[in-house]
Amino acid sequence: MSLMNGDYRHVNEELDAEDENEKVVANSYVFTEELVLAAMMNEIDLDLIYEDLQSRLGEEHPIILFLRHLMEES
Repeated sequence: MSLMNGDYRHVNEELDAEDENEKVVANSYVFTEELVLAAMMNEIDLDLIYEDLQSRLGEEHPIILFLRHLMEES
């Protein structure tokens, strides 16, 4: 299963978003929550995940923004 190809099973594909951007942001938030939970449960360093995703998705992707915000809070 690839996380980068939209195959992530916890992402809600049926959100009633008016446009595609809202759906991307909403799904990115759900993905980020699940990613952080999985990383914490498996004792994986979030910095490594952040660096990898940032190189793949770019600095302004919603997942990166949410992840950065969560990391700054803790």
